Amino acid sequence: MTKSFRVAGMLSFASIKRGNVGVILLTIVILTLISLNSLFIPGLLQGLVSGANSQLRNTYSGDIIVESNTARPLLSDANDTVNKIKAIDGVVGLPESTHQCNNLRSAT
Repeated sequence: MTKSFRVAGMLSFASIKRGNVGVILLTIVILTLISLNSLFIPGLLQGLVSGANSQLRNTYSGDIIVESNTARPLLSDANDTVNKIKAIDGVVGLPESTHQCNNLRSAT
């Protein structure tokens, strides 16, 4: 076994002695970049995905749609419905059209 290591060492030394130093340095740099790439790129991608997910959760918004029954086209007790929607955790506000409809319903 030691003989095979000695032969491999002698062949590599002879190859380096005969070869161009620039090619050897370029090969070492490329192998270093490949190993660094395989170590750090997965962490960078995971950080990007995690950041995108948290940003999506922080800025996510949704709609609550309230429709009346087809038999009764008007919402009964619209003020109570608006107050229930406002009481839901995370609801920031209601659009102006809701307040206008609420005012119309209250006026009748």
